[in-house]
Amino acid sequence: MPNTREIRGQIQSISKTKKITKTMELISMAKVRKASQKVSESKEYSKEMKKVGDLVLSKIGETLIHPLLQKNSSKKILAIILSTDRGLCGSLNTSLFSNFLHWAKNKSDLSVITIGKKGKEFAIRSGLEIVASFDAFSKEINLSDIIPISSIVSKKYLSNEFGEVYLFYMNFVNLGVQNPIGTRILPLERSEVDIDINSDSNLEFTFEPSVKEIVDYLVPKLFEFQIFRASMENFASEHASRMIAMKNASDNAGEMIDDLTLNFNKARQAQITKEIAEIVSGSVS
Repeated sequence: MPNTREIRGQIQSISKTKKITKTMELISMAKVRKASQKVSESKEYSKEMKKVGDLVLSKIGETLIHPLLQKNSSKKILAIILSTDRGLCGSLNTSLFSNFLHWAKNKSDLSVITIGKKGKEFAIRSGLEIVASFDAFSKEINLSDIIPISSIVSKKYLSNEFGEVYLFYMNFVNLGVQNPIGTRILPLERSEVDIDINSDSNLEFTFEPSVKEIVDYLVPKLFEFQIFRASMENFASEHASRMIAMKNASDNAGEMIDDLTLNFNKARQAQITKEIAEIVSGSVS
């Protein structure tokens, strides 16, 4: 059995680690609460935005179709992988990458854009062609943060470099559940917008300044918002997963401290008993 000094050193070391994991748990808890509220708000905004988009596009019919709504001749596929910069978030990235690999196993001419250092490392290990890479979002995400990503993707799609674009991220369900999601984001589909347009079929619309200007503004915004919403979902999922991972680590550290404390008491008791026995035997002799 280790002596009391060794056990005390182990207890102190694990106690320091527990303080760190507990702090990380509290930080992630604060971030995920704010992020989950943003996710909820973005879902409602996305729903209304899609309604507006579908309504406008339904009224102009086939007279004016934006290029992001049209298929092109390219057979190449581009995938955007949203991951994290740091680990210590459980199986979050592993689940995402497994989902991507299952989807990609029968795909040819596949390239990726990675967001997050973990995603870039995964792409390099997997031998994937990386078109561009970005750091993960470490703070509150704004729509302007998405523009560099959406700009690259839309330019490559409009130049017929890629025929389809997919987005992979972790969907935030609640604090305990985050699911890997893979969805096509280009070309955009009108059917993706869930609205009963027949209810407004008798309404007449006046477009100002012009139909083309409205469509040219609205369609790219619909595309950008898909990436924006997925980024917020992934951000919330990261901190929810990290909060749970750090809570489990703190709980395990607490159990280890309890076990070591018990061993410490046993060792100390054995040491005291031995000393008493030596004193007794010495006095008898």
